[in-house]
Amino acid sequence: MMNRGQWLLLKLAEECAEVTQRVTKALTFGITEVQDGQDRNNSQRIVEELMDLHVILDKLSTEGYIDLENIDNLKQRIDQRSKKVERWYEYAKKEGQVQ
Repeated sequence: MMNRGQWLLLKLAEECAEVTQRVTKALTFGITEVQDGQDRNNSQRIVEELMDLHVILDKLSTEGYIDLENIDNLKQRIDQRSKKVERWYEYAKKEGQVQ
């Protein structure tokens, strides 16, 4: 039987998978495509999945399972990660995978 922290971690993995699925749908069918039976497009649905992910992260943090509040040099670390993403993009461009 899971405890609360384990259950929240399970929900975190589930929400990550749902973000991945919706992004894949957007790449396959387009960011503005509205799936049959839905009233929101893929862009809107990605944002909703990201909000769900944020809720779980917030619960994990406020309940003490992960520490998002006291990450040393948070702004600097975010900037470094942003630069890393841009390096990955430039590398993909160099390899002819993106324009």
